[in-house]
Amino acid sequence: MRKLLVALIALLLIAICIVFGTRAARANANAFRHARRRRANGHDCSNRSGAGNFIRNGCDARRAGKTKLSAQRPRAACPRIQRHPTGFGDARRAASLYYQVGDKETFWVSRDPNRGDNQKITATLRYINDVAYMWVEDGEKVSDADLKKSADYFAEHIYPTHHKYLGSEAIPGVDNDPHLHILNARIEGGIAGYYGQSDTLPRAINVQSNQREMFYMSTLSTRPGSDYYNSVLAHEFAHMIHRYANARGDSSWLTEGFGDLGMELNGFPAGHETVFAQDPDLQLNAWQVFPPGVSIPHYGASYLFLSYQLNRFGIDYIRSVFASNTTGIASIQQALDKFQPGMTFDQLFADWVAANFLHNNFEGARFQYGDALNFRPTTSYAAYPVQGGDTVHQYGADYIELEPQDKNVTFAFDGSDTVRVIPTDAHSGKSFWWSGRTDLSDTTLTRAVDLTNVKNATLKFWTWFDLEDDFDFAYVSVSTDDGKTWQPLAGATTTTRDLNATNYGNGITCKSGVGCGDWQAQPQWVPEQMDLSPYAGQKILLRFEQVTDEVYTGGGLALDDIEIPEIGFQDDAENAVAGWQSAGFTRMNNELPQRFIVQAIEYGATPRVVQIPLDAQNRGSYTPQGFGSALSRVVIIVSGSTPFTWEKADYQYTIQ
Repeated sequence: MRKLLVALIALLLIAICIVFGTRAARANANAFRHARRRRANGHDCSNRSGAGNFIRNGCDARRAGKTKLSAQRPRAACPRIQRHPTGFGDARRAASLYYQVGDKETFWVSRDPNRGDNQKITATLRYINDVAYMWVEDGEKVSDADLKKSADYFAEHIYPTHHKYLGSEAIPGVDNDPHLHILNARIEGGIAGYYGQSDTLPRAINVQSNQREMFYMSTLSTRPGSDYYNSVLAHEFAHMIHRYANARGDSSWLTEGFGDLGMELNGFPAGHETVFAQDPDLQLNAWQVFPPGVSIPHYGASYLFLSYQLNRFGIDYIRSVFASNTTGIASIQQALDKFQPGMTFDQLFADWVAANFLHNNFEGARFQYGDALNFRPTTSYAAYPVQGGDTVHQYGADYIELEPQDKNVTFAFDGSDTVRVIPTDAHSGKSFWWSGRTDLSDTTLTRAVDLTNVKNATLKFWTWFDLEDDFDFAYVSVSTDDGKTWQPLAGATTTTRDLNATNYGNGITCKSGVGCGDWQAQPQWVPEQMDLSPYAGQKILLRFEQVTDEVYTGGGLALDDIEIPEIGFQDDAENAVAGWQSAGFTRMNNELPQRFIVQAIEYGATPRVVQIPLDAQNRGSYTPQGFGSALSRVVIIVSGSTPFTWEKADYQYTIQ
């Protein structure tokens, strides 16, 4: 923090330069899934005539053997790309400039938040109450009575309910007006509605900011006055409060779970949990958006996990998770440390996946919550011996049902020892540099380079990247003023295309060797070469950087065989090379120790959940006592439990 006269400025910078994102809901049968309008996500403030703090992710130093990754944490420091910071401009209207029915305003609207198709429209204010303004895009046919019905329901029910259980949004907010703005506009692509977090930025940071706390509702997919419309408002308002409560910004899987929990708190069905129950081998702490529709079970899993914790630990615990100011698993663990000392996230997760299948109150709320869902076995056996195997997601669940014969059987488990961090191998050798994979992050790898004795210089490296198309970007940049400003370099993998105002120049996005728009293809290692000759004769800083926004983050950026031949510099990442300053990048061999959670539900007169211990090689065995007499059946639950990877875990078993 800065002192004296600049203290208030520093506070403003921290508030507005945290990487922002947006949310949208997509209608799909009885559920909606979210899209994004995220034009200001991951902003380098200097590129929008501002300055401030970036979120950074830090990793522990590597050790020999398996890669060791730590929870990635925010770091302060705002890199300057292209420009020196100037002023912010006028971010607030005068408090007296409240609107009246009939007023017209222009707004930036994303016609399809998945594509970032942003257009400026004109809308008319059609209704006002003490909490909300109801705007309608000119030319759209919406009933005044329906607008009033939903606006008043929001003000009288959703607004006080969220304030009671979750907390408050920013009041009066960026526009100095305590009202929330609800804009009903023609939003395409099946989108029901979305929350525009980037609108809380001043236009000096995001030129397309509407500078209001607001929601967008589709006139094509929703009708004001309906329960569905109101449920979407409840979901989006939870996002608004969560983003204000957790200034760092949480992981998408928790953020969307809280959105659906906001619906539950207001008596609306979340609607996604039944889809998750059909195939519970889904990674809880991950988020997918492609192919279309794949995110729906993620909503269900995240919502059920939070609903389970609400039922078991209460609202004060949930508020602690909600406002943790950290992200993902760390948000949960922080609340557990406060309210359930000694309990780990893995223990909570194990109880939850057992509760999903068992749904029995023999231990109170530990194995029961809400309405029972029909979780079915992944595999069932009634004849033995059996030899089988499968893969399971990290923090997913396979349910293996054993029906009895006339004697006891032994279940023997053998899981893989290691798992890859990302789905590739090094370009050469075994190791490479990796940017990390976290929502709302800015990670960097920087070193000083001395070009004073050369007339020409070339940066060469091999790269593998999987970055969300036109939302997440990586950069290779040079600074000649000791890091005050940075100039992105152009190369074969870079683009100046900027569909969502998130490319700060010569950005790297999409998939290496594939391009954009192909969610099925796997990235490939590709060579890159960038000209450093304009900096010959100087001492410079060279930086690799990745900036991500909310909702979805791909596999990130990998680097190998970095060299500048003219000065004899080379780094193949096999050994530590002095001089690199890493803020979130990891030199790794792409291998983590695989961990498993294996447990059994025994169905006797009183059900019992038994943990099956594994040795250091992930081997273990279990023999149920009274199989076929005291026990009517047994269900084995297998889960991967290695953080920091989205790769599946392999396992084998025998039953005999």
